[in-house]
Amino acid sequence: MNRRRSLSTTKKPNNKQIFKKFLEFLESGVWTMPISMFTEQHSILFDREQGDPNTYDHLHKEFASLVDVLIESYCDDVGLTPRELVEALKSTDQSTKLSYRERILLEPVVAAQDFNVFVPMMMRKSIEMQLQALHMLT
Repeated sequence: MNRRRSLSTTKKPNNKQIFKKFLEFLESGVWTMPISMFTEQHSILFDREQGDPNTYDHLHKEFASLVDVLIESYCDDVGLTPRELVEALKSTDQSTKLSYRERILLEPVVAAQDFNVFVPMMMRKSIEMQLQALHMLT
């Protein structure tokens, strides 16, 4: 079976290499499938008119747990500790301006840590799903 080469089998990677590999992971189906499934299944609850804070809080905790499991699995797979990954992300964030693509890829990671990013992300997904449904009807 093919496995990705662990970062730990080579010399210690620098923060840019860690960041680049993490972005590749965020584009992979291992990340995108569970994140998309979660956001699509739960976005219906994020309507601007309804807004139950307890439901939002519960779903945020559930989402954060999903993201934590995925990131921990990634770290295990590439031979990094979560702390090393966080340090690489912080270092990259402070040293370079993130591109639009990078910000979009990292949004679920930030949303898992910040309720005030999570709710708008889910509301946006709700609107996207409604627009898709309307488009299918026309």
